[in-house]
Amino acid sequence: FVYHKRRNTIRSFSRQMLVFGRSRVELHLLHPGSMKLVHLLPTAFMLGSIFLMLSTIFCPWAIVPLLLYYFALFAEALIKTRSIKVSALALVTSSIQLWGYSIGFLRSYIKEVVLKIRPDKEREMKRLKFK
Repeated sequence: FVYHKRRNTIRSFSRQMLVFGRSRVELHLLHPGSMKLVHLLPTAFMLGSIFLMLSTIFCPWAIVPLLLYYFALFAEALIKTRSIKVSALALVTSSIQLWGYSIGFLRSYIKEVVLKIRPDKEREMKRLKFK
């Protein structure tokens, strides 16, 4: 059985996304070959976003693809919900989802796969206070 718990605050949703990214690495370690290209896409988005933002130092137009993405996201949410507030929240939560997963994934991948440092899982769960 799989139970999904919706998070009702931005903070708890952020924490959940970090854990999802970390869990993907854990699953990879427990089941080699389970990681697919699709699991790397949020991280590719995050790294691409950072690259585009840094590129604006040399070319202000470099940020246009990222702005187009967020505009399309906002427009779709606005069409579907007819709410500016919900559409703005879609920008926030989508960013948290992509960046949170990516940060959790990268931290865990570097620590556990590259550096071979295995954390104490029981202590980590207590620290994160997941119930």
